[in-house]
Amino acid sequence: MRRLGAGPLWNQVVTVESDACRQYWWTHLLYINNYIYDDNQCMPQTWYLAADTQLFAIGLVFCIVARTQRARKIILGLMMIVSLLTPALHTYFEDLEAIVFQGPENVKSIYKTDNVFRHVYIAAHTNLASYTLGMGGGLLAYHWLTEGKDFEHFKKYRFFLWLIFPIDTLVILSGAFFYGDARASLTLRVIYAALYKPVFQLLVVFLTIFIIFKSEKVYRGIVEWRGFTWTGRVSYSAFLVHTLFLRAIAGSFVQPVHLTDFFVLVILSASIFLSFAAAAILWLCVEAPAKQLISAAMKPRPRVQDTKI
Repeated sequence: MRRLGAGPLWNQVVTVESDACRQYWWTHLLYINNYIYDDNQCMPQTWYLAADTQLFAIGLVFCIVARTQRARKIILGLMMIVSLLTPALHTYFEDLEAIVFQGPENVKSIYKTDNVFRHVYIAAHTNLASYTLGMGGGLLAYHWLTEGKDFEHFKKYRFFLWLIFPIDTLVILSGAFFYGDARASLTLRVIYAALYKPVFQLLVVFLTIFIIFKSEKVYRGIVEWRGFTWTGRVSYSAFLVHTLFLRAIAGSFVQPVHLTDFFVLVILSASIFLSFAAAAILWLCVEAPAKQLISAAMKPRPRVQDTKI
């Protein structure tokens, strides 16, 4: 991408990522790039993949260690306590803000100087609460499925389920409270930093369980729409490449730009189209063939029966 364009900000916005990837490529192979972020501007959006992989490893250890239902409850409870304490302690002892502020300087630097982003937002241990709730919800759903739990009588509460999406949206937007002129108290910042992700995830887990047991049709019809099949296949590649186009667009400007709602909509539409077009090519040429090769290599060979008499 560094050779495809030019502009006053091209080196600062585009070339800097190429240089960082030459130096920090190994952190992505080891999935530790979310903990080495100070000067690492190589595909910064992949912090999520690193955190998810680290939490998945914790989940594997949990499945190996917690063999009984009692052990699962105890370990999940301890994990939940630790996961609530970690973002709270970071916020308290470092005197951090409750949220990541979306300002020009943060966006320009890709948050490399924002301690809330680096120490709380992208780290695996500060995202453990959501993963713990997800594991607990999955185990609960599996337990109810195996025992054939009847959810028919819960259908009369489906109107309350429809409120989950608006409530989750309000949870996201609630961070706007901290954009005021006066800084919020440390106590409020600590409480919000500890609870806003778990509250959001708890509602998601609650809705997911009711969709699994077919107690709700509106949200279930949306998430099971077959139109999402294609976008689901290319979403990983789109996730990886979308920032390349955003950086290229920003680095190509040769003069100040007046940001109107229409201009932002045009940039957003162009970025989405280019990202999914490139993702479709990557899926056809790289991801799908690699998947077939891995499946063929991992497929067990059929046993040859001895026909000798």
